[in-house]
Amino acid sequence: MTQRSRGRATARPRRTVLSVTSALVALVLGVSVGAGHDGHSLAVILVVLLVPAAAVWVPTRRLEPLPRAVLTLGAVLVLNTLVAELMLAVGAWSITGGVVVVTGVSVMVWIGLEIGSGSGEPIRSASPDALCLPPSTKEMS
Repeated sequence: MTQRSRGRATARPRRTVLSVTSALVALVLGVSVGAGHDGHSLAVILVVLLVPAAAVWVPTRRLEPLPRAVLTLGAVLVLNTLVAELMLAVGAWSITGGVVVVTGVSVMVWIGLEIGSGSGEPIRSASPDALCLPPSTKEMS
């Protein structure tokens, strides 16, 4: 095992532990903000937007920035909409409950993505020359 491969082997678990620890800190922050809100707190809005964003942004570090940003924005919108709709549908809506559920689901997604993500190099878009396209019919005749 070379020095370089040993560095990669230790960097992956360290990065995963740091990310999972951050997710758990976000969970504690979200629950404490949700439990101690005044109804229209800026902290509630920030937690509901930033915890799901971090839950997708951090583990998808292998993606290029633009697809990563689009994925993160979509995940935040979908998660917040689904939580609100489901809680309203079952008659269980409350700001505290919404913050706690959004934070809890976000942390589960964060940990799941972090544990399940590969440890390879960043994913880059393939150039058109690198695509394996079948030969055209004109070339075959």
